[in-house]
Amino acid sequence: MAEINAVILGSGLNALGVLRALAAHRVHCAVVSHQGKGPALYSRHVARQLKSGSSLDPSYLVSALGLQNRQCALFLTEENDVAAISAQPDQWNTCFRTYLFCPDLALRLLNKTDCDQLASDHGAPAPKTATIMGPADYARTATLRLPCVLKPAVRNEAYSQRFKKAYRIDDRAELQRLLKEMQQTSVPMVVQEWIEGEDSDIYFNLLYVGRSGELLRSFVGRKTLCWPPAVGGTAACIAAPEHHSAITQLSQHFLESMGFRGLIGIEYKRDIRDGAFYLIEPTVYRTDYQHEVAALNGSDWLYAAYLDMMQRPVPAQKPYSKSRSWIDYPATRYSRQEAPPRIDHTRDCAATDAHFRLTDPLPGLIHYGGFLWSRIHRHRRPTP
Repeated sequence: MAEINAVILGSGLNALGVLRALAAHRVHCAVVSHQGKGPALYSRHVARQLKSGSSLDPSYLVSALGLQNRQCALFLTEENDVAAISAQPDQWNTCFRTYLFCPDLALRLLNKTDCDQLASDHGAPAPKTATIMGPADYARTATLRLPCVLKPAVRNEAYSQRFKKAYRIDDRAELQRLLKEMQQTSVPMVVQEWIEGEDSDIYFNLLYVGRSGELLRSFVGRKTLCWPPAVGGTAACIAAPEHHSAITQLSQHFLESMGFRGLIGIEYKRDIRDGAFYLIEPTVYRTDYQHEVAALNGSDWLYAAYLDMMQRPVPAQKPYSKSRSWIDYPATRYSRQEAPPRIDHTRDCAATDAHFRLTDPLPGLIHYGGFLWSRIHRHRRPTP
């Protein structure tokens, strides 16, 4: 049995990307699944797996995975885990090698209201934003330019069960109506001015700042399609080395000013009116859904994080390419059907399926088999 070097919390597509990226550097990983399912569990790269349910006890994970005599690196892939672990970092730092260097700052960055304040305090370019705690705050939206984006300030299960991830609002009456409906969940809401541009004007910067405060890795990518269009998650993306210097400089200034260390992704949108990049939101202490595009184009940012956590020397960063796209095919198909892009930059690069690889086929076979079965079942006619 292979000796475990790293533990990945989560078993979804995000975790599968971490697993594949680290496997390329012969880092043997255990996967811990809360739901007991997910594509990462079927990968040939899993050295050990554990179905933990909702348990987040580090001592239990060490015992259940048989890691009593060694400390492994810990990678997070789900936001709920980030919040829970950042609230009790000492317990986790005792059992694992982590990048939880600034847990209090991470908790602030997870809250969109606090993040907006941090951006303002530290000079990061960000769209004008208003936080709505209740009806008394509705007047704050009057100074915002339409269209705008409406989204929760923090991730909340009650909200997610009833509403979309985000809404683009073009009418103030519609904004008021949605705010009144959402107040029933008691979740603070954020209203943010819309940055003019298409989904392909959204960029993301994946960074790792080491324990010493040195920026060890930076990768810049570009979304090409989202599902749902305009307000959804990534359906396809590519590398964007042509904007590496400009975007990395923005991120580095923001992170150094705050004193942030660890793993982070920062999303920007380029305004087609002035060409400037505006900070939309960060992904703190966990990997982004589409992060594997970095490894596909030659960036070893996760391996660099692993080396730093294990207190080993980290080699200098090498240039990355713009040769392969990362594609979630079902989401890409829906996106193109609903909102055909003016220019589909996904086609600029060789396509790489997010789920299926010839070298690691089972996650893709199970994913597409389940997708096909659901479509057949949905269209099956009832027996007379």
